[in-house]
Amino acid sequence: MDLPGLVPPYLVRRPVPQDVESVFELVDAGDRHLLGRPDSTMAEIRELMEMPRSPLDTDHWLVERDGRVVAWGLVMDEGGVSRLDVDVYVHPDLPLADRAAIRGALFSALLDRTAERAAAVDGGELTVVAGCIVGDTEYETALAGNGFVAKRRFSRMRIDLAPDRPFPAAPDGVELEPFDPARDWVEWHAILESSFADHWGHEPRSLADFRTSVEAMDQPELDRWRFARLDGRRAGICQTSGRYADHGGGWVLNLGVQREARGRGVGRFLLEHALASYAADGRSWAGLGVDTENVTGALRLYESVGMSPALQIDAYERR
Repeated sequence: MDLPGLVPPYLVRRPVPQDVESVFELVDAGDRHLLGRPDSTMAEIRELMEMPRSPLDTDHWLVERDGRVVAWGLVMDEGGVSRLDVDVYVHPDLPLADRAAIRGALFSALLDRTAERAAAVDGGELTVVAGCIVGDTEYETALAGNGFVAKRRFSRMRIDLAPDRPFPAAPDGVELEPFDPARDWVEWHAILESSFADHWGHEPRSLADFRTSVEAMDQPELDRWRFARLDGRRAGICQTSGRYADHGGGWVLNLGVQREARGRGVGRFLLEHALASYAADGRSWAGLGVDTENVTGALRLYESVGMSPALQIDAYERR
């Protein structure tokens, strides 16, 4: 296949599942160049390449040079109604002019694809979102040049875990309950959706789409998921993921408390329990992502338990 603006020795093709290791090496090279350390995992890349609503043969592009993967562009559909995510990775070792040309060609392909998708929805319009690590000036320039505008800043929070981190005492009226995959999907999904309904950019997802996304995860850690009961009623959830287990870390994917239960220590108890559980299992650190302008005060909660930003990401949007 061809992309306007790209000429040999650069070649474009669709990826196949066997490309996951080569794609990971590309993303890892970018992490090390920009952050000075590894950040992504093979499991994370595999999840992105196996997204059911973003098939490899329509929503992903690979650029190769001399048989080596040097760039990847993708459209990510997590089941929302009116929002799509896009991303472009280009190997930092390429010449600057080549990196710019490859980004331009891939963004053109991604935006053409999102326009096709937009034509199929009511109103014929979608919001396209792209994340950019703060300080990545090349990517900021590429996004601005393609009509994206920075809208929101997110922090990836992290904490180092001492092996003897204590488990928290339960607040009055609060108790934990394990998630049971044989019977709890409906209620889990309902609490997740209601907890995040007032968050910026939240897109409601059906139960079917949520379950599909979990099934696509490399290590969903269902045995660690916990409900919080407040005065006998389920009112919060803590959903973890094992995507950083190979790096010695734990990850809190979703921490949600229903609006009427906030202010009773439910969120803190869920989080502290997850951190202590990871420490007890020998994990050396844990992390999560947070909207820095979150209206529920989540950032203050995470800072109060000892978490601090490991990096910041700006969310850019284009209609």
